[in-house]
Amino acid sequence: GVTSLESGSTLQFSAEVLPVDASDPGVTWSVINDVGSASITAGGLLTAGNPGLVIVLATAADGSGVTDTFPLDIIPPPILVESITISSAGGVTSLESGSTLQFSAQVLPEDATNKSIDWSVSNGTGTANITGGGLLTAGNPGTVQVIASAMDGSGTSDAFSVSITAPQVPITNIVLEAAGGITEVQSGQTVQFSANIIPQNASNQNLQWSVSNISGTANISTQGLLYAGNPGEVEVLASAQDGSGITGSYMLVSGEKIG
Repeated sequence: GVTSLESGSTLQFSAEVLPVDASDPGVTWSVINDVGSASITAGGLLTAGNPGLVIVLATAADGSGVTDTFPLDIIPPPILVESITISSAGGVTSLESGSTLQFSAQVLPEDATNKSIDWSVSNGTGTANITGGGLLTAGNPGTVQVIASAMDGSGTSDAFSVSITAPQVPITNIVLEAAGGITEVQSGQTVQFSANIIPQNASNQNLQWSVSNISGTANISTQGLLYAGNPGEVEVLASAQDGSGITGSYMLVSGEKIG
């Protein structure tokens, strides 16, 4: 019952001849090429040529002049996908658990007949899932492969590696302490400061130490060792480097050096 055929393909035709007791039930096969073209064997096997309409003709071989026709549409063969290139929004290759990331795919050639893509994820040490539209949701930490496969039967695909990371735990508070709990120091002396970071499992516990000179002066090392300068008040600061904006502070008074 086929009514269309790709160029280069073959299709077998048959003919029912009536009456069934006709003396010569044979038929002669031929093709009337219209917009398209095709050829047919004496046994009714048609080979499709150029795209377009053709008319298959069966003529009684007994000289009665009885015929029948069958229109057939010759269609171009599909243009298969040759390459797929996956890209992520912003070129991101690392994603926190629970977060989402949109993927897209460039399909070539541009005139491929079927450019539909099947998205899937191959879980490695991590896990994730992806929608039919390429939106990935990160699961357990580790590595996964995002895969885009052509749906035209070409077998063409591409893979994109994504690293799933544990969610970042931000710093919520920083409490500063001076060695011995002192609040006063003489000019020229040093004081070691430490910081209690809350929560203790904060992902990035790096701090930036600094001093805000109020009426006195001091400077501080990257390890929290303060050098007292001119007498007066200073404020010791420790700022989180995780983007949380949290800063801890400690007021210190520097007095005149004795002797």
